[in-house]
Order: sequence, then C-alpha cells, then structure tokens
Amino acid sequence: MTSSTSNWCSTCSEECSDVGSICTTCGEELQIPPSTNSINTSESNNASISRSNNLATNLNVGLGLNNGIDGFNDNTNMQLNPEVINYLNSIAGQGEQPPIQSSNRKATSKTFLNQIPRIVIHKHSSLFYEIIIEFTITASTKTNSSESKRDSPVILQFDAVGAEFGPSPPYDIQGEVSSLLDCEKDIKESQTSFITTTLKSASNSNSIAYMMRGKGITFVDRALYAQQKGAEALIIANHVPVWPYIMKDSKKALSQSKLPLTIPVAMIKKTDHVKLAPYLQTPSIQSADLRKHNISCRIHAKNKNENPEDNACIICCEPFEIGDTCIRLPFCFHAFHEKCALVWLKKHNTCPYCRRELPMEDQEEEEERRRMGRSYASNENVDTRANGDPFYG
Repeated sequence: MTSSTSNWCSTCSEECSDVGSICTTCGEELQIPPSTNSINTSESNNASISRSNNLATNLNVGLGLNNGIDGFNDNTNMQLNPEVINYLNSIAGQGEQPPIQSSNRKATSKTFLNQIPRIVIHKHSSLFYEIIIEFTITASTKTNSSESKRDSPVILQFDAVGAEFGPSPPYDIQGEVSSLLDCEKDIKESQTSFITTTLKSASNSNSIAYMMRGKGITFVDRALYAQQKGAEALIIANHVPVWPYIMKDSKKALSQSKLPLTIPVAMIKKTDHVKLAPYLQTPSIQSADLRKHNISCRIHAKNKNENPEDNACIICCEPFEIGDTCIRLPFCFHAFHEKCALVWLKKHNTCPYCRRELPMEDQEEEEERRRMGRSYASNENVDTRANGDPFYG
C-alpha cells in the first residue's frame, strides 16, 4: 500500500524525516514518495551512467590515456581540438575540478539572526492579528485664475502592526485622517490641563489621528491624547527603520490613567510614512498651483485565529500558541517558531515562505548579493500591492 504522506524531496532524492511541508535541506516543497517503478527507473539510469564511466575508463587504457593527454601524444601525431584535449584530461582525472563549496555559504548572517527580536506570544500578541490600512488621497488644484481641478484619487495600502494594549481586533474603522505630526508640546500640556478642542473632519465623518513616533512621548500618552481629541483610532508612523516594531505599555501607564483607552492603535513602517508624507504637507502659498489633499482612511483588522491556516508556522504546520517563542522576519513580515526558523536560516539566507533574501554569513557572497541588488531568490509568483511593496499570505 502506497503511503500518502508528503515527506519526499525530489531535489534531494530522499525522504525528509522532519514534520512540515518543505525540505529543511534545500527548501523545496515535499511531495508524496514516488512509486517503486520510479525508483527502479532511477536505479537503472544510475547503472547506465556507471557503464558509461567504465567504457570511458576502457577507452583511456586502450588509447594510453591513463596519464592524461601526454599518453596520447606518445602514441599518435593526430592534432586535437583544445576542447577535446581538456575533455580527455578531465576523463583521466587531470582536468581542473571546481572547488567544493561549503554547505553554509548561503547561511543567514549570525549577527543578523541575533538582532531579530524574539516574540513570546501572549493573548494580546500582535502575531494573532492582521491589520491593513488603506489611504485614499483626493486632491483639488486651485490655480491663480481661480479655476478648480479635481485630480484622480491616489490609493496607498500598507500592512500595519497593532498595539498590545487597548482594544484588540477585529474592527473595521473608516474616517478622515487628521495630521497631528507636531503635537508633542500639546500632549505634555494636556497631561496637566483639560482638552477643550476636538478633531473635526470637513465632512463631519469619523476622524483618525495620525502621528509620528518619538520625541519622548509614549504610545499610551499619544493614544490617550488622540482619544480626548475625539479620534476614533490612532495611526503611528515609525521614525526608525526597525521593523516589525511591537508597541507595548512598558511603563504600565494605562493602569495609572483615570481614563480607559477605547480607541485602537496601529503602526506603519517608516518607508510607508515616506510615501504618505507628501500628501500630509500644507501647500506653499508661493507656488503657482495650490493643491489641497483630503485623505480618507480605512483600518481593517482581523483575528487570525478565525482561520487556523492563517495562524500557523509554515515550517512545522503547527499553530502558534500562547507561550511559544517566535521570530518575525523584517522586510517580508512572516513569522515562524524560533526553533523551526533557525534550522532553516542556518543553511539558507531566505525567508522559508516567500524567499525574500536576508544578509548572508559569507562576506563574499553577501557583497555579490548587494552588488546584484538581489531581494528575492526567485522573481516568480510575486504578488504586489498598490504601494509597490511585495506582499504574501
């Protein structure tokens, strides 16, 4: 009876004893083991190769090539093509052999691996949630001749990380973006006085506050300020390249606050903020065309536990559980159990899921990777979003 277990790697031509859907040696997807006839055919091919090698050996002896091409020159005056000479030398064992590469030349940089933050899962972990933020930018241009022109809308869609405090997904919030990029002074003053002004949108719809991380203001203080201003949600842009970044209430500020936090908080990465920032700026009065941007936003957050396949380690196929230690790779944002990821990354410099390349341990290989500008081990089946960033899963 043929086994239906997918544990056969066609590239390595062997069974993989590790539980999972990919081979931990080469990264290929595991398949159902081939039938006995297929194995016999492979053995027959190997036997044919062996017979060919024996034939080549007999040919060497017959032509006096045991000592390479020198033996041939001793027996005949025939002139040979240089390519043929090289081939005959290689048969006799004197040809130049390619160097044997170490199996860990493609390994991920140890320094890089040590810098990736480990995540210990708890019930509020962002690993359990998926958040997508879509910005729709509409602009109207007013010229000096007082003519108004409405431009086609621009849509930007980003992945985000939810805070591990405040309301948890699922939620779906829409509203107009209110930029609070220079609110740090007001936040400090609001901690000693009552806020009397609130955010108002042009269309009287919900307001979604937008801030930049940093300047000594905690995530909780920003969220409480946005809530007091009447915002329905808060988006925080990271000001450093570190990603993913987990927002926590490390100072336990909520337990000391007189007001509960009732609005959700999500963060986008720095490169996404750079794409959005031009639309948040106020147009210069010195320009010939005055363009005003209206930015609406939708924050869609779902709980991955609703579908176990969306919340499982792709290597071992086991779901993430509270107490597990995980690694979430930067760039592509995919997460794995720490032990599963390290088995793979100590042999390969790619994400086990999407093949996004990571810094390599071998310095020469890493310099070549950077020189070539490689981001992915393969460009096949790459799904992209409106913002140009690759997205998988």
